[in-house]
Amino acid sequence: MRTSTINNISQRFTWLKGILAGEIVASESHKQKLSDMRTFCELEVSGLFGRVSYNTLKTSCLRNAIPGVRFDETTQWDHIIELRKRIYEVYSKPKPSAKDISKPNEKVRIDAAFNQAQLSSIAYLEMFRFLRGILESENNLPEAMKQQISNFLYESSQKFETITSFDPAPHKKWSIIKGGRTDG
Repeated sequence: MRTSTINNISQRFTWLKGILAGEIVASESHKQKLSDMRTFCELEVSGLFGRVSYNTLKTSCLRNAIPGVRFDETTQWDHIIELRKRIYEVYSKPKPSAKDISKPNEKVRIDAAFNQAQLSSIAYLEMFRFLRGILESENNLPEAMKQQISNFLYESSQKFETITSFDPAPHKKWSIIKGGRTDG
């Protein structure tokens, strides 16, 4: 076997392993040539390797004649087939399009909106209480600062009066309501 053939096949192994390791990025035309072994033999990568006949590749690999190529399979032929298949399977998987990505249903979106509203309400109420606590407990604050905080709290309470407190609401007296189901 000629040295050029051995180098060609050796470079093919190196190229395939480089792709698997993420060190080499295959072009679209290279990816298409990985579909089967016959088209893989037609693959040319400039500066690395050129075409090789299918029978030459197979015979050389079945004899394990390529020095420096380690493999776990029974022959180098099995190894090169496995490498090519693994790479092709990765590249041939369809990528999800924007249409394929499922959007959450309406109930999930409504629940998420309620959760965000609840968090916002809690954050607002905590800030409000914190500022009110400072206003009532700090004696060191200048009068102008106290007035400014007081005005801010008043305006804020007027703007956001519909936000309910997370303190428990006062209990109402229970009463019995007549009506409902009659088929006990």
